[in-house]
Amino acid sequence: MTHDNTTTNTPTALASLYDHFELPHTDPAAWIGDHLHVAAQDATDERVRDGYEAALHLFTLGYIEHAAGVLRLLPTR
Repeated sequence: MTHDNTTTNTPTALASLYDHFELPHTDPAAWIGDHLHVAAQDATDERVRDGYEAALHLFTLGYIEHAAGVLRLLPTR
């Protein structure tokens, strides 16, 4: 059994991830994962680091909307 974890909001969520890291929307989506990883490493607050790590895991699993939702809960960089 396969699970489709995409919805009609996925393109909007993906765009918000690009915007969060100020990346051009033409860059490969995989670069968002790289930026999430670096942001988690650079975070000095444990809760912020955990948030970026959670967003990275969700993004890696394909839960784009959930990853974008986690980033909306974090303080801006």
